[in-house]
Amino acid sequence: MGDKSGIRLLANTIAHQWWGSEVSPKTLNDAWITNGMSRYAELMYLEDESGKSAMRSAIQDVSAGALAYDTVPLSTAGRLNPFSPQFQSMTLEKGAMIFHMLRWEVGDKAFLAIMKAR
Repeated sequence: MGDKSGIRLLANTIAHQWWGSEVSPKTLNDAWITNGMSRYAELMYLEDESGKSAMRSAIQDVSAGALAYDTVPLSTAGRLNPFSPQFQSMTLEKGAMIFHMLRWEVGDKAFLAIMKAR
């Protein structure tokens, strides 16, 4: 097996191409959908490639990042500088956690069906 250190970055970048082009946010307030799903798709790839324990570990890291700047509602993230750590934390990490919670609520089968239905 070769070096896989950049595989998560690649998975995230590919997901951003899909979610940024096909499901673009109307405003920066909706960037959590694009950024969050791109991060979550990266984690789903990690789960598929390395197993559920790798996913659990990654979710712990993402959840810590999601709480790092919990000062404004997610729906107002567009007021922040899009290159700020706060915006990135809220849209990438918190957005991914929202999708993870949705998956937990509806179950794997329904979540995957939702994702395929666009």
